[in-house]
Amino acid sequence: FAYKEDAVLSLSEINLYTPSETLLSSVRFTQYDKTLKKVSFLGKDSKETANMKFDYFTYEDFPSLPNGVTGDLWGYCSARNASGQAYEMLTALYSLKGITLTDGGKIKIEYEKNKVDTGSNYGGIRLKSLLFNDEASNRKDTISYGYPQHGRSVYYSYSNIVNVCY
Repeated sequence: FAYKEDAVLSLSEINLYTPSETLLSSVRFTQYDKTLKKVSFLGKDSKETANMKFDYFTYEDFPSLPNGVTGDLWGYCSARNASGQAYEMLTALYSLKGITLTDGGKIKIEYEKNKVDTGSNYGGIRLKSLLFNDEASNRKDTISYGYPQHGRSVYYSYSNIVNVCY
């Protein structure tokens, strides 16, 4: 494992060696501004054989931003226009927008705002759909996610407490 030390220590590369310590292959992680931008797969000659790229929502995706961007209950960006109406998907800012796969196919990620029983926004986002597009074969597919009740867990019980016994 190789690490890059900037403001934070982050994994930059994983190398696979034979028992005689000859390099077999590597996986390199390219980051920018604390986000994963690219995963490169390298052969034993350290040349890139394939890669995956990651794209995130930025301010350019929201061209007419109002003044006064704040954070919601979960820390996601939130803003209202002059008439007090919420700027709908600003909460997706800095979230994963899409993935370009090794074969050139793409996955687009769509989000929706979290809602509570009354149907009003609660804060944060949740996955709405994954759109797959294989440009080579011109095949497309979509997986849509539904939530049975606004603001209710789909699990009957859950816990964030873990007991460890020695």
